[in-house]
Amino acid sequence: MPHTSRKKRPTTSKRLQIADPSSGWTHITTTAHSSSSHSPSTSHKNNTIDELLPAESPPKLTLPILQSQFATHKQKYDLSATAQTLRSTIQNIFFHRNHPDDNNDNSNDNSDTQPPTEIICIGLGSLSGLLRGGWVDRRRVSMYQLAALVGIIECFETRGKTIPIYAQDPVFNTLDKALLSSLNITVVESPRAFEAVGPRTLLFCPGVERVHLKDMMVRGPGVVVSSCDDDDVYSSLSIGHGGRGDNHDGDGDGNGGDDSNEKREVRTRQGVKLPLFEEQESAFWGVGVYHY
Repeated sequence: MPHTSRKKRPTTSKRLQIADPSSGWTHITTTAHSSSSHSPSTSHKNNTIDELLPAESPPKLTLPILQSQFATHKQKYDLSATAQTLRSTIQNIFFHRNHPDDNNDNSNDNSDTQPPTEIICIGLGSLSGLLRGGWVDRRRVSMYQLAALVGIIECFETRGKTIPIYAQDPVFNTLDKALLSSLNITVVESPRAFEAVGPRTLLFCPGVERVHLKDMMVRGPGVVVSSCDDDDVYSSLSIGHGGRGDNHDGDGDGNGGDDSNEKREVRTRQGVKLPLFEEQESAFWGVGVYHY
């Protein structure tokens, strides 16, 4: 009979939004597994818990093995056009336009041409464990993104500049924290990293969701590495000269008058899109470097 042997279409991947009101985090994950075998209430409850708790690492995985895995991923990343573009863009922003004595906080210098006071990484994901009770594995994505972060750090280290680096994600487990610590990256709990973002922050968040990015952009970070290119997020931010970007509490310049708006400088961000990373396309899909 016609159509009786027609093959069933493969299950399409679903984007699930997992929110945790207590921490303010929202994770968007893609999974090809259907939840039809579970009751809706049980499935949703398990998704929320598994997604926002520290990821589950394989029992035999150790820090030396994880470090070796990272070295392999970084070697592949360093040879890519993605890595070359990111490095050259960071160098152009911070070194090719700088005053030679860029260690001094000269009032005539723009905040985006001075070295960052901190590098903040948001939403990196687990480097060693599985999410959602073992259903979601994005370790390769996280490894390559960490390789990119370390590549940025190396741009400053080769010029003798030591900059504090902070990373925040509720899914980090003990092994993740140990690996990051071995790379001189300090793991902080939410919302410390969110609140630390300022006009001289280099914000690294290639996989962060728009809702979180928009909140952080209000604080005016000088350079952002992100996959979100929404003009509503990046354009026409008030920064410098008493604007909110100079005050993490958003209180302007403290004068309490309307004239504080007159001291704000409105500029539009420039963006450089990273080329396709063929080894793991999803790691840097649509990611760009945005700066003033």
